[in-house]
Amino acid sequence: MECIVSDTYSMRRISGPTRGQLPPVAAMTSSTLVWPSPIAGTAIESFKQFVSRACARGAHHSFNNLGVLMSSEGLHEPRELLTSLTIATHQAIVSLMEELEAMDWYRQRADACGDAALKAVLVHNMNDEMEHAAMLVEWLRCNVDEFATQLDKFLGSTTPGEQL
Repeated sequence: MECIVSDTYSMRRISGPTRGQLPPVAAMTSSTLVWPSPIAGTAIESFKQFVSRACARGAHHSFNNLGVLMSSEGLHEPRELLTSLTIATHQAIVSLMEELEAMDWYRQRADACGDAALKAVLVHNMNDEMEHAAMLVEWLRCNVDEFATQLDKFLGSTTPGEQL
């Protein structure tokens, strides 16, 4: 079994060890995971232990550019214990989070952009991300009953939180 560790900052995948083996430190630290010098040795050892344990149970995890585990990227329970709806819902939620983050990034880039033509492109891209996010919300509404109930309760209200 191969364990995949995904570095979400550079969107590169690092093939990890098979069960019981540790990858070489260079594979984990070469331009993908950056550790501050004073804690590098301790952090790398902790990371190696974490990856080894995660790979032993067949987990898949993602880390940001500082080597910090991304909280919702991986499954928190063993895949074999989850229903197909739970896995699909997880995929939709993670995708929705990515679309919302992309909207934020494009908005910030557009605000900071001095070139009008480029700003128009960035705003267009932001609006595309909004469309993607809306499509994911609709999928969640159609497939997760309680999510639909909460949307019905709060969407379209004149005062946010008035139903609390």
